[in-house]
Amino acid sequence: MKRTILMVAALLMMAAPMAKAQVDTSLGFADIEEVNVEKSRAALKKQDAAIADAKKSLKAATWLKHANEYYAAANDPVAGVFAGLNETVLLNTVGAKTPTEDVVLNGIKYRVYHCDNFDAYCGNGQILFVVATTVIYPNALDVAYESYSKAYELSPKVEKKVHEGMTNVMNLHIFNAQGLYGIGKLPEAASEFYKAYRASCHPVINHADTVDVYNAAVMATVGGDFENGLKYVEEAMKLNYMEGGETYYYKSVCLYNLDRKEEAKEVLKYGITEYPTNNNIIETLLQYYNEDENSNPRDIIPMVRRAIAKDPSNGALHLGMGRIHAKLGDLESAIASMQTAVSLNPADFYANFYLGDTFLEKATALEAELNKLPFPTNAEAKAAYDQALKNVNSAFASAIAPLEMAYGLNPKEIATVERLKNVCFRLRDESADMKAKYDKYNDLYNSMRK
Repeated sequence: MKRTILMVAALLMMAAPMAKAQVDTSLGFADIEEVNVEKSRAALKKQDAAIADAKKSLKAATWLKHANEYYAAANDPVAGVFAGLNETVLLNTVGAKTPTEDVVLNGIKYRVYHCDNFDAYCGNGQILFVVATTVIYPNALDVAYESYSKAYELSPKVEKKVHEGMTNVMNLHIFNAQGLYGIGKLPEAASEFYKAYRASCHPVINHADTVDVYNAAVMATVGGDFENGLKYVEEAMKLNYMEGGETYYYKSVCLYNLDRKEEAKEVLKYGITEYPTNNNIIETLLQYYNEDENSNPRDIIPMVRRAIAKDPSNGALHLGMGRIHAKLGDLESAIASMQTAVSLNPADFYANFYLGDTFLEKATALEAELNKLPFPTNAEAKAAYDQALKNVNSAFASAIAPLEMAYGLNPKEIATVERLKNVCFRLRDESADMKAKYDKYNDLYNSMRK
């Protein structure tokens, strides 16, 4: 059976801003109007006839009207609704007879309002995203984009109006993309994000929105549309949008699933020298090597070693080397590399966190070996057991200093507090100071969980 590279389940890239509200949210109400589909389609036909006229088609105003009408056709079904609109205000606006239901999507529960022209997905008392259910004209936004472009081409005098219209097109694409993402239609959401990016690149705006094209890449890739995923991620990389190395990861996933496995491996081999601490790059590259019987996962180490030779004071490279050693089970080498990373950059949260975490991994491995020893029945065996236990506790204790440094650098990271709580609990009987540390981190952990 062909193995498919697994992709991250949580889409951390959803950092794109919510689409600009289509109404002034400060008003506190929604101006939602009824949609007359036949009337709207008749208006579209009228504008189609205008651009088909030989004389009228030479005028920018004709194309501007055509674009505005098609934008309206795309926007009207959802006009007046926006993310953040109060749920009660929505219900009062559309009427109490609107059917509702509770649904769970990707583990998140929503209250869905099935309105005449759209479904509003709500949580925490407000709209989270909207999906249009009435379609006046398929791909109306594409037609609007082309018509605004034509108007701009014919006359610079309409630049201000075209800029406004093209911005509306861009924002509505983002609005649609967020709704499609919410209901799990990832390839469709990717297309909408990419079209928002396309609008941002138009000369009248001329400000490429790299977040939109990156979102498009991730949506397409996770949604299994690897052809478009590759297209979008390469576009993001051309704009130097790397997202901490994630673009290399997504590009490799697309290539791998398009049966271009060697190219996928090469992408990550380069990516790991640029972003040696990226977990997705490390883990996926190790997976590629493990799948190939003729490859040794340890071949990754010389790649990073060469990068270190070129830039020995780069703490991130040493941390990356440590993460690779840890993944391969060589914990002593991992600790040595991470200690170098910390010495080069003592204020690096991740270097301190992973150093502490690796000490815990070492301690856990030593404890597993300790548990294999038979119960001591004589003084010599008891001495050996006690020394082994001392080594275990010493390894656990070694984790505290780097984890406390990590906590000081980022006190909001609950994972650090949880580890400190656990290790101090284990060692709480060693001293009053350790007992006090346990109480401190236990209280912190419980307060952070609330």
